[in-house]
Amino acid sequence: MKRILLVSFVLLFTLSGTAWAQRTVSGEITDNNGDPLPGVSVVIKSTGQGQITNANGQYRIEVPNDQTILVFSFIGLKTQEIVVGARSAIDVVMEEDVTQLQEVVITGYGDIDKRTLTGSATTVDTKQIEQVPLGSFDQMLQGSAPGVLVRSGSGQPGAQANVLIRGVATFEG
Repeated sequence: MKRILLVSFVLLFTLSGTAWAQRTVSGEITDNNGDPLPGVSVVIKSTGQGQITNANGQYRIEVPNDQTILVFSFIGLKTQEIVVGARSAIDVVMEEDVTQLQEVVITGYGDIDKRTLTGSATTVDTKQIEQVPLGSFDQMLQGSAPGVLVRSGSGQPGAQANVLIRGVATFEG
């Protein structure tokens, strides 16, 4: 009877120790300029569970052990995998991944892999934009893609322009 009680106690202690082994890791995700990045995906590699950074680029996630690998990813930035180790704070600087930007279509409501796109899409090549001697991006965009209309709001130098895509009623920003 004492032996069963001792084995039960050891088993209970081992299982409760496993539950206590889980701890919190937090940190801040920034870009190369030191600006916080909201919306970065922070996922535990083995489980797929994760969080998204808040408006200040901060995250907080429960990790099961020191060997846990955290995967940091965001569209247009290089994915990074970091082993937690004994750290409780991990700050990450994300780097641009220019090649990945060529494979993704950004829409008004999300993003889509270019191969699975079923609507019409137009690409504005950077070489085409570089050849236009204008002072702002909205002026360079005018006439370079069908269905895009750039209107000046007030006529004042430096004033915000309205970019209309596929007509007045669809999108204005």
